[in-house]
Amino acid sequence: YLAGKGYVDGRYGTSLSETWRYYKKKLMNVYVPTMCFNVAVGVASFPDFFPQNWIALRQMLTFTYNGAPGVNGIGATWFVFTLMWFYLFTPLFCRAAIKIGSKRKIGCLLFLMMMGEAVYRLYAGYHRLDWYTMVYTTPLANIDMFFCGTCLAYLLKNGDFREAVTRFAQLMFVPCFFGYIVLACWMLAYNQHVGILQYVMPTGYLV
Repeated sequence: YLAGKGYVDGRYGTSLSETWRYYKKKLMNVYVPTMCFNVAVGVASFPDFFPQNWIALRQMLTFTYNGAPGVNGIGATWFVFTLMWFYLFTPLFCRAAIKIGSKRKIGCLLFLMMMGEAVYRLYAGYHRLDWYTMVYTTPLANIDMFFCGTCLAYLLKNGDFREAVTRFAQLMFVPCFFGYIVLACWMLAYNQHVGILQYVMPTGYLV
């Protein structure tokens, strides 16, 4: 959402120089601090990690690190490298959204992304593809999670879409959302219906 809002609010333009300014900001504010953290943790706490796992460093430099191989602290930063792929395509996506213009069409695009990713996750579950590498950490299976927020930034522009939401829907949102989180935590804690939690419920969060 915030990635798209920067374009909606006019903080970034669609020219090549503005695109580079966007990339530079994300690199300096997100990628560089993460790499500094990983190097510091590696040197201070796990001095053998990088010498024995050069592939991890190579993956970090190419935004393909998914936490394996990993150690405490370093492995948890996989999501940053997945996020960098989405930052890479955000200017292109926002430029397309600006050209589309119509909120109805952007809403249709949002729906198609959600349905497309839902089908992919169900396909992965049905064919027993590795959940961690093919669903959880790969950018391919998380396109809707990122760009649906970007679409929402355009839908909320000028406030007209927000005003169209009824008071009833607003009141229902909070209990439904937190109830959904409680349900997910119960499934995870008691190992119940884990397949639904992994392959179906991500789409539910977006809905």
